[in-house]
Amino acid sequence: MGKLRTRMPASRMLLAFLTVIALAVTVYAPAAMTGPREKVLKMSWYSDIVTLDPIKIVTNPDWPTVLSIYNGLVRYVPGKADLEPDLATRWTLSPDGLTYTFSLRKGVKFHKGFGEFTAEDVKFSYERAADRRAGSRFAPQVQIIKQIEIVDPYTVKFHMKEPYVDFLHAVAAFRPGLIISKRGFEAVGAEKIGYNPIGTGAYMLESYQKGEKLIFRANPDYFRGKPRIDRVEVQIIPEEMVSVLAMRRGQIHYTYLRTSEALRMAQMADLQVTATPVYGSKLMWMNIRKKPFDNVLIRRALAYAINRKELVNTVMKGQATTEKMWSAIPPGVFGHTDDVPKYDYNPERAKQLLREAGYPNGIDFAVQFRKADRPAMEAVHSYWNAVGARAKLEEMEHAAMSALEATDDWTVVLTGPTRVAPDQFLAYYHSTSQPKYYGLIDNTIEAQRREVNPDKRKQLLGQIQKKINEDVPSFPIYRALYVTVTRSEVTGDVPNTHFWLWYWEVMDIKS
Repeated sequence: MGKLRTRMPASRMLLAFLTVIALAVTVYAPAAMTGPREKVLKMSWYSDIVTLDPIKIVTNPDWPTVLSIYNGLVRYVPGKADLEPDLATRWTLSPDGLTYTFSLRKGVKFHKGFGEFTAEDVKFSYERAADRRAGSRFAPQVQIIKQIEIVDPYTVKFHMKEPYVDFLHAVAAFRPGLIISKRGFEAVGAEKIGYNPIGTGAYMLESYQKGEKLIFRANPDYFRGKPRIDRVEVQIIPEEMVSVLAMRRGQIHYTYLRTSEALRMAQMADLQVTATPVYGSKLMWMNIRKKPFDNVLIRRALAYAINRKELVNTVMKGQATTEKMWSAIPPGVFGHTDDVPKYDYNPERAKQLLREAGYPNGIDFAVQFRKADRPAMEAVHSYWNAVGARAKLEEMEHAAMSALEATDDWTVVLTGPTRVAPDQFLAYYHSTSQPKYYGLIDNTIEAQRREVNPDKRKQLLGQIQKKINEDVPSFPIYRALYVTVTRSEVTGDVPNTHFWLWYWEVMDIKS
């Protein structure tokens, strides 16, 4: 195929310039000084939030935002994938792997006067996360819990239906494990809690202007101590080039970039840029319950047709890698193996498979993707067209794409999770996943969840990865690098090696 081009059109550059000028005039007009100067971190997101209700969160920017609002029983150590105490001070696991006992912190206060955190809030939060009727996206993971027993206000026991070796990583430290105030929820209501969160975290949501801005205020009662940054202002700026221009002018201190053109602009502007490989991968998923993708030959053909290395080198330009990217469990995660069937670039093999599948004249289908993935998707489109797989590109807004992924009304989608524990990736391949991506190896997926012997579990994980690559319900395109850009005044532990773990409490900013 011809050389892939990623140059930004002049019209978009002009739009970015005019938008950042308007941003300076309308949004960041200086306020009158009325007292001691606050430390204010100004950052940008490429998309508005969908919800700040932990059990309904699908993707960014909701997930990193709630990490500063809520706490779990345990959390990831800032900058690492290890666990540390959070709302629990310690925990034990029974020898049979069926009972977790958590000792809770005393004196922890919920935001906005909703009282002290106790075991009642833990039980309420987890039972709500297990309830599909409440709209929980994580009910399958939480339903492994048989019973939650309140021993006393500061001790809670989780009785499991069966051992689950990834429970702490995949549930307690993840979205379904974030604790909300029972009193706060009852006062605010189920319909409003997504935009009126009541947690125990380092920051409280002060105001929200839909599609424009969120303002967070430091929690003076935070149990780890008042954060160094007094206020965080999050501006919604869909065009990443605008964020970089605003950063050059000092209107933004911190942002996260996904497009190569914005990255190049940031590098040219001499801003502080860091890139970290994620615990995850960008995957092409095919709906195996829809024709023609119910035929494994079609799925294999699409995998063979893509020149992944050229795509990464030409389009992604420093924001992705394909190294060891072949299986459902990415490098760095326990149990990963690349001893699986591979689909190296082979367009002739792709054409042959289409013919064998009964489509000598090729196929026509639609593929859905997010705006930020357009450059990569246009490259994939070219590779597929070259072998007779004619894809109609359907770009979707972030929220609409997240909503689509919660249904089975899709054909081919480009998406991919970033997680830490192997079962968090394999959950997408279980029949209880929504959407139903696969569902043909439930027994083996469930067996690895129960297996406490690491070597035996690795064997099961290897079997699963091989089977997935044989059936190809999905195949990895690349492993993204998380790119963050900051101005020099941002100090402290700037979130980047956190992958998707953004704790504002560990950051600081020069006045």
